Amino acid sequence: MSSLLAFLLLCSLTLAAPANASDPYYFYIDCPSNTNYTCGSAFQAKLNALLSSLPTAAAASSGFAKNITGAAPDQAYGVAQCRGDINASDYLACLGTAAQDPARFTSTLVTLMGNLTATAAYESRRMFAVGSAKFTPFVSIYGMAQCTRDLAADDCNSCLTVAVTDIPTCCNEKKGARINARKCFIRFEEYPFYNVSAAEAAMSLAPSPAPGPINGSDHSVPGSTGSKRTVRTALVVSVPVAFTLLVLLLVALYLCKRKRKPHKQAQIASVRGHGEDEEMRSSESLMYDLSTLRAATDNFSEENKLGEGGFGPVYKVMSSMKPDN
Repeated sequence: MSSLLAFLLLCSLTLAAPANASDPYYFYIDCPSNTNYTCGSAFQAKLNALLSSLPTAAAASSGFAKNITGAAPDQAYGVAQCRGDINASDYLACLGTAAQDPARFTSTLVTLMGNLTATAAYESRRMFAVGSAKFTPFVSIYGMAQCTRDLAADDCNSCLTVAVTDIPTCCNEKKGARINARKCFIRFEEYPFYNVSAAEAAMSLAPSPAPGPINGSDHSVPGSTGSKRTVRTALVVSVPVAFTLLVLLLVALYLCKRKRKPHKQAQIASVRGHGEDEEMRSSESLMYDLSTLRAATDNFSEENKLGEGGFGPVYKVMSSMKPDN
């Protein structure tokens, strides 16, 4: 681990041609391979603190600042300076851009290329997509993804996904790269390397129409799948409802018909008399005058008396008084 890191940020020191005051590009940076440090180490924490403090310190002191953070062996040293004719807000923007974490660049890049992969595979008839993502107020990342059109959508997606997955391995912290696979291609840069208007026109083309029915066997139209699903749902709901209503209707008809019938009760009693079982039936209330009853019961003779009931004595009557079966 290195005990010393010199961090120099110089903005827009060109003499040959005029440049933007907030131009984020600088001339030279030297990061020897023998000065690497471990992610998450104490030195990285000190370095992050140093990089975050320099832009604010430079803006507060007319565009120049230097600082030291930490203690040996994890000290980090830094110096920042901007051109003298720019204002404090440009100090912050320019130096803040230069001190960005490279891991965030990779994350932004991978997200952009992942979105372009899905667009090229599933939303573009030409299996082609371009786009950009803002990394900082001064830097954008531009990307392109394309498959050969003999691939199925899922195969295109798989090919591009593998290519994007290779970015951290083959192109880590690179500002631009091209990855060519056998059936697909991706590219990214920090500048718009494609024809923006033509690319957007190509991406906006409508998908190819679905093939027509073969031999008249399929008469479906766009949206018919949803319509069939709706009809199926309606049938599933309506059939049980109709059956329930039919059952209720039949029950109601039965009850109405039953109420129209005269209420009759047959009461059968077996009585024993003169050694034989005789049957008495009553279907409806019968009205007789007293003289008829006297004649039928032999003037309420004891010989014709059968017993006592809940309403008084019960007599056997002559056969001529019995109702017809």
